[in-house]
Amino acid sequence: LFDGTWKNNYPQVGGDPQTVGGHDNETYGGSIHITPINWLTADFDFFKTNRHEDIKPAYNVSSGDAQNLLNCGTKLTAASAGPPLLCGTISIDPQTYQQPNSPRLGGILQPKQPGFNNRTEFYRAAIHADLTSELRADYLFGHVRAIATEITASANNPVTPVIGLNLPATLQGQLIFGPYFSAQKEGGLNVQTSHEARVSWDHGPFKALAGFYYSENTDIYAFRITSLLGGSAVTGNDQSAFDFTGFPFALTGTTQTVKSTAEFGRLSYSFLDDKATLAAELRHNVEDKTSQDAVSAEPLNRQLLSKSFDTTTPRITADYKLTDKNLLYVSAAQGTKSGGFNSPVVGTTVSRTVLLPGEVAFLPEENWTYEFGTKNAFMGGRLIVNADIFYIKWTNLQIQALPSNAPIPSTNVPVITLNIGNATSKGFETDGTFAITEQWKFNYSAAILDPTYDAGTTSPRFRNVCDNIVCPKSSNVSGKTLPRTSKQQFAAGLTYSDYIAGNYLWNVHSDVTYQSKQQAEEMNLAQIQPRTLVNFSAGISKDWWEATVWGKNILNKKYVADAFFIVSGVGYGPSFGEKSTYGVTVTAHY
Repeated sequence: LFDGTWKNNYPQVGGDPQTVGGHDNETYGGSIHITPINWLTADFDFFKTNRHEDIKPAYNVSSGDAQNLLNCGTKLTAASAGPPLLCGTISIDPQTYQQPNSPRLGGILQPKQPGFNNRTEFYRAAIHADLTSELRADYLFGHVRAIATEITASANNPVTPVIGLNLPATLQGQLIFGPYFSAQKEGGLNVQTSHEARVSWDHGPFKALAGFYYSENTDIYAFRITSLLGGSAVTGNDQSAFDFTGFPFALTGTTQTVKSTAEFGRLSYSFLDDKATLAAELRHNVEDKTSQDAVSAEPLNRQLLSKSFDTTTPRITADYKLTDKNLLYVSAAQGTKSGGFNSPVVGTTVSRTVLLPGEVAFLPEENWTYEFGTKNAFMGGRLIVNADIFYIKWTNLQIQALPSNAPIPSTNVPVITLNIGNATSKGFETDGTFAITEQWKFNYSAAILDPTYDAGTTSPRFRNVCDNIVCPKSSNVSGKTLPRTSKQQFAAGLTYSDYIAGNYLWNVHSDVTYQSKQQAEEMNLAQIQPRTLVNFSAGISKDWWEATVWGKNILNKKYVADAFFIVSGVGYGPSFGEKSTYGVTVTAHY
């Protein structure tokens, strides 16, 4: 249970103060382990999780809101209120982007709202059999059922909003304007069942594994919005995912089924007195996908879309032990993110858009990752140093964007998934520990990255936005840094531990983490500021229990943790990281 650390300045009923960003989560379950005979074991697990999360401490700023004042770009249409883009470091203060005459109150303004609710049930069964001294067999069953609903409003100013459109009235053919702000409800149900069987063989220097995987997944999703008068609370059925009473304006919704089969195997061979090992892995996967719109009455959307995605992904590794404490390794592996479908028609009434044929389906996203690294223990194990360099090549990156034929402006047109192009990431990583004495231990980690879009890559999200001054009208993002990625990340910690009164182990730990700035979007116009956070903990343990007092962000750093780039209407949704938090954790082992 957590209440959040950011104050909500939205006027509360009775004047009661309120914070945002809290959560109330609970998890319970049980496990059974059975060994009926000495060569056979079975495990059965059940877990259930209930999650409630408030809306994040955040604000929105949009070029379509007359109260906002963005700072770069030239308006391209008469409907634009001013500069359509944000350049530079995103401010922690929403009023940085307010018009001088805006009636917006300072700080975070979020009306009372249900937020996010999720219930997940997880069932697992695993059977392991040692058939011979060299041959083993495993079977794994899994079943997950998750249902979630989210009711939120993230308007810039839901207290005194500017004149907006009454969305439910448009469904009756009426254009009614007033002091409205929008709220949304998303509902989803996901059910997946999977089976996996594998056989492994260990024969000295030769090792082999072969297996088969099958799963069925059903994913139902719906997204609707409504309009509310300024100063209203956001309400709705937050327990039933698909009760959209009060949210009549359907934006999107699909029922998708996926049947997946895969055959996989691994073969390895060790030689040079087990100093060197070569291994090859191969996975062949077939996904049969169907998709149908779950909310629209559009005839085009009621048709069943289906396609089979067939992928083969290899992985090759080699490692060599220089000594028992020093290892070199190299690997090359291919990864795939499946393709899928968009609804042929998105939006309703004035925002209705029939997708071009080439945008109804999108391609799989793929990458090749190459890595060379080393793992080492020195000084009798007191010093551990690991390091690697890597190179990743992405093709057909997937991105959320507006349809290419969406009307301008496109305030209520839902985004779809498109393939943006290619990207390359390369970098260096290292981590390690050093036992300075028996009581003092130092740990560190560092990463230096360079993730950029390849030449010729254009972003559909900036179509009809750029003015050839702050960004090119062609929407070319060649050489730009991938968003939400820090080029430098560092962390270091120091721990002191010792025994007191003979049997009680106590410890004190502090660490510092740093990450450099991140780009908020692929055009690299707006940035999330770099941040340095300091954490602290102190604990004591004995035998089967331990207790820890901890503090996170103890210097109370205020920072923007993330920023969502809003395509429709062009806007930004910065969310804040938590301020100082403290707590006590007690753990018992049994």
